[in-house]
Amino acid sequence: MQSKPLSVYDLFDHKRRYVVPLFQRKYVWSHDDQWEPLWEDVRSKAVQRLEQPADDNITPHFLGAMVLNQMQTFGNAVPSYTIIDGQQRLTTFQIFLAAFRDIARRHNAVSFAEEIERYVRNTGLMENEAVERFKVFPTKSDQPQFVDVMTAGAREALETKYPPVFMRRRLQDRPRMVEAYLYFTKAINDFLTDADEATQDGDEASRARRVEALFQALRRDLQVVSIELEGKDDPQLIFETLNARGEPLLPSDLLRNYIFRRAEQNHENQDALYENYWTEFEEDFWRVEEKQGRLTRARIDIFMQHFLALKKATDINVGHMFQEYRAWINNQKPYPNVEAELIDLLRYAGAFRRIINPDPATRFGVFMQRLQTLDVRTIYPLALYLLADAPLTPQELDEIAADLEAYLVRRAVCGKTTKNYNRTFLLIVREFQQRGASRQTLREIFTGYKGDAVVFPDDAEFKRAWLSVPVYEKLKPGKVGALLRAIEDELHNSFAEDIQINTPLTVEHVMPQTWEENWDLDHAATSAVLDLATDPNDSQAVRDQMVQTFGNLTLLTHALNASVSNASFEVKRPAITTMALLKLNAYFQSAERWDEATIRQRSEHLFEIARRIWAHPW
Repeated sequence: MQSKPLSVYDLFDHKRRYVVPLFQRKYVWSHDDQWEPLWEDVRSKAVQRLEQPADDNITPHFLGAMVLNQMQTFGNAVPSYTIIDGQQRLTTFQIFLAAFRDIARRHNAVSFAEEIERYVRNTGLMENEAVERFKVFPTKSDQPQFVDVMTAGAREALETKYPPVFMRRRLQDRPRMVEAYLYFTKAINDFLTDADEATQDGDEASRARRVEALFQALRRDLQVVSIELEGKDDPQLIFETLNARGEPLLPSDLLRNYIFRRAEQNHENQDALYENYWTEFEEDFWRVEEKQGRLTRARIDIFMQHFLALKKATDINVGHMFQEYRAWINNQKPYPNVEAELIDLLRYAGAFRRIINPDPATRFGVFMQRLQTLDVRTIYPLALYLLADAPLTPQELDEIAADLEAYLVRRAVCGKTTKNYNRTFLLIVREFQQRGASRQTLREIFTGYKGDAVVFPDDAEFKRAWLSVPVYEKLKPGKVGALLRAIEDELHNSFAEDIQINTPLTVEHVMPQTWEENWDLDHAATSAVLDLATDPNDSQAVRDQMVQTFGNLTLLTHALNASVSNASFEVKRPAITTMALLKLNAYFQSAERWDEATIRQRSEHLFEIARRIWAHPW
């Protein structure tokens, strides 16, 4: 490697272009994390130049490093470099210079605008002027907006092409490069027209001095380090080493780079591979973050983690995913070429979309919806296998989904551990691979589960927990609400109208958690239900527990919940039965009182429905 310090202008001087490999990630720099700090660096040096225009002792400020690999060019092609690391920074410099050029021209600083043009545009003979005219050319998905930014000529022209869009009265973000250009044009214009920066006059001469100061700061006081690779340097190794620079890369970003560099080494057509297979993963869907355990991760990282776990039949730590994937490819050689690898990834990607955006008209889709609330993402490798690999009919898939949901719900209500789920579900995958995927195979597997860490709770254990466990505290409101919603859905059987409920619902305690003000304590009712002594302290403890059980919980709209929250049952009952249309609340129409005995009765009523939804498999 050869490294040398360069000014921003030196970096773009002469006829040359820097090419972002098509497989690298999109432009992701943002206002708070990168644009504003960069502008503050540039601005501070320009202010120093205003105050000390002839001072050559101003200490240069380091803006980062670029790692470049010279490409072979032929004929009239512009000398080109592949960007190994630093594409975000190089792209931002070009956007900044375009903004500076356009603002300089707006303030009649024509000579400076023409000079800056040298650093954003190649001229002369070229093989393909449409792309070679630019000093930097970004990855494929970013090219249209980059061309628009670099050729707009003025802020107003770009705003016309990308007008403000409001959705639900909120201004939506424009493409990142467009936002960057708009930010820098405003920042530079404000600097040039702010009379308080260095002088008290705001006339044309003052603006000219500021243009000069900003130009000289970029020319003399701001530096980057350009690192050019030589013949024996490994671009992939260097890319991995430097991936933490600037905006952190996702593990999947490293994987994408690794996959396409292998394609390059194998002389496979990178453009065709990208267009035919990888463009799927450039959609915004894959950058959305999903909760996984205590952390949130981009969907593409979650997908790649569970894809690899399925393929290797072992749990994968997302922090080590890239190393695990590379070792799997290198050691096991599961694909004859990169195209076969991408075809397989795309097949599982379709299955992953069905997991994240499930079809609620199917039992499997309902299971996936409930799974998101239950927060058991460790089942994803098994779900991927069922959707992408197992030769199941829709009915067979729905049957397996019903049994898996019953297993998870029963264990959750009974307070069973989830820490072995990753291993449990991968073992089910192995059994399916060996014996064939079917409901019968799954039930045979469940029959063999005896230990507390894996057991499928039977009806007796499930009922004990359903009646007595303070689930509002143990499971938390979100999961309790999902289970109550499942019971509501079950109550809409073939004899009832098919009604969709779109209103957000919250869990309500019929007897409130703070019951002391409006609810008398009936020791006899407590004793009759739980065969306890009539000691007041015992009765109070029992009530405090029972108000958190299923029998005392229902679903209401937030507004109704808030209006009746701590009221007595005499106030709550008519409000619930007249305003709440859920079948779950029809139960209260015949309830004359509400105490421990009636809570227990409703728990038993709800349990019979729960036992039907989440049936034991034998």
